[in-house]
Amino acid sequence: MVAGFRGDQRQKWRCLEWYLVSNYNTFQKQNNIKYYFVLALYYFFVYNKDRLADMLILYRKEIMIMARRKIIDSDSCKFSLNVSGDNKKTLDDLTANYMLKYGPMINKIIGTFCRMPAPIKKVIEKACLSEHKRISAELEKTPDGFHRQPLEHERESYLEILKLINDGIYVIPEEDSEDNAMKKVKLADGYLIIPSNWIVVNPERAESCRYAAVLECRNSAKYEVPHFIYLNNYKYGNEYTNDMEEQFYSLCRKTWPRFSEIEELNKKNQPVPDPDNKGHYLNAEAYLNAPIIGLFSIDEQGDNLTGEYPYGAMIVRTSDESEEE
Repeated sequence: MVAGFRGDQRQKWRCLEWYLVSNYNTFQKQNNIKYYFVLALYYFFVYNKDRLADMLILYRKEIMIMARRKIIDSDSCKFSLNVSGDNKKTLDDLTANYMLKYGPMINKIIGTFCRMPAPIKKVIEKACLSEHKRISAELEKTPDGFHRQPLEHERESYLEILKLINDGIYVIPEEDSEDNAMKKVKLADGYLIIPSNWIVVNPERAESCRYAAVLECRNSAKYEVPHFIYLNNYKYGNEYTNDMEEQFYSLCRKTWPRFSEIEELNKKNQPVPDPDNKGHYLNAEAYLNAPIIGLFSIDEQGDNLTGEYPYGAMIVRTSDESEEE
C-alpha cells in the first residue's frame, strides 16, 4: 500500500512537471511568477532541498526583473554594442553578483564612475595625480626601454582613470600646485575648463552663455595680474563689441580693484608710431614692458587644429544640438 501510494504521488508530480514544462512559454509571457513557486515545491518534494534553493534564487531574480520593468526613463534609449571577450566575462561576473541585466549594470557602472559626487572625485584625483607624479619621477631615472614599458603603461592607466571621471578630458598639471589645478564652469550646452585661479567675473550668466572670453595682460607675472573670464555668446574675438569690452573691464575693476591701475598703464603705454621710421615705435621699450591688455576667445574642443589649448583652457559641448555658424 505504501509503495503504491508513493508511486501514485510520483506519478502526480510527474504530471505536474509535464504541465509546467509544456506551458513554460505561456507563463513567461504572462510574467506569472507562481510558476516558479509551484516548480520549487515540486523539486522540494520529489528531489531534494538543493534543487529548492536553486529554484528560490531563480524565483527571486524574476521578482527583481519584474520590479525593474515598471521603472520607465523617458530619456532612455536602446542600442547594440560590441565588447571584448575579457570585458564580457567581467560584465557577466558583475551582472551575476549584482543580479542585474546588462543594461542596468552598464548604467550603474557609468553612474558610479562618471557621475560620482565631487568630494569622492577629488579624493580619487588626488590619489591618481600623486601616483602619476611618482611614476614620472621614476621614469626620469629609468633610461632603459624594457624597464620603462611597464611604468609607462601604469602611468597611462592613471591618466585614463582621470579622464574617465572627468568626461574624457584631463590635463596633467606640470607641477603639483594649486595654480595648475583645473576647474569646470557650466555653460548653456556644455562646460568651460580653465585653471582654478582664473577669475570668472559674471558667473551668474553661466547657464545662458555658450562661449567665454579671457582677458590676459602681457607681463602679467611682473604686475601680478590674474586672468579674467567673461561669459558671453560671441564665438570669436573679432565679434566682441565696445559695449561688451567696457562691461568686461567694469566687472574686472569690481572683482579686482587693482585693475584700474593696470588699465591706466595700458592706456598710457600704447605704441606710438615713429613718423621717420615705418614699422618702428617711439616708445617701443615702454610698450614692451607695460601690462598691455588683450582679449581672446577660448576655443571649443576640436576647433584647435594643433590640438594645443593655452593653459589647457577649452569649451566642451555636452549637447547634441549645434549652433549654425
